Amino acid sequence: MRISFTWRNMKRRFIDRFSDVLGPMYTAFFMQAGGVVRKFARNSLKKAPLVKESDMTAVQRAILKAKRKSFKSGEDRWNVQVDGRWYSGPRPLTKPRRPKQKSKRGRPPYIHPKGENGKSPLKNLLYFALGPSNDYVVIGPEAIGRNKRIVRQGDLSTIEELEQHRPFMNPAYEYVQPRLPQYLASAAKKVR
Repeated sequence: MRISFTWRNMKRRFIDRFSDVLGPMYTAFFMQAGGVVRKFARNSLKKAPLVKESDMTAVQRAILKAKRKSFKSGEDRWNVQVDGRWYSGPRPLTKPRRPKQKSKRGRPPYIHPKGENGKSPLKNLLYFALGPSNDYVVIGPEAIGRNKRIVRQGDLSTIEELEQHRPFMNPAYEYVQPRLPQYLASAAKKVR
């Protein structure tokens, strides 16, 4: 007699027979694990600090100074010449600030709050959801639009590229992975 231990056979012989007992347990487990991974990923995303003036280029410093002068004096335009090249633009509507830093490669991305509510599209669109058969959980940012091009940080334009260069979901899972047996035991106790 040959016994096969493939996942399909195990599911058919064991899990399907006891799905009324195991289903709620696995649902509770995946909900807890998904929520913790999402929370850790959200907490790893910090607001971008401003670039120090000493780290700015000479052109950036000169343009910032000209914009501040134009804003303060009420002039319609600002003009500045740096190294023989002219830069100009309209008077800024809000007080000019230094640019924000970009995160270093291999570190979680910085968030740049936008819009009238000042929320980050990346941080506030992190979700988790159970798969259709409640036997897995998907955790990650929701895509906006047809082409999923919501991330604009340097040359990165998709969520996949962002995760590859500035990971935040993988470290979140690695943090939670040693705790998964505890979550499974906790889910089993809740179902009893």
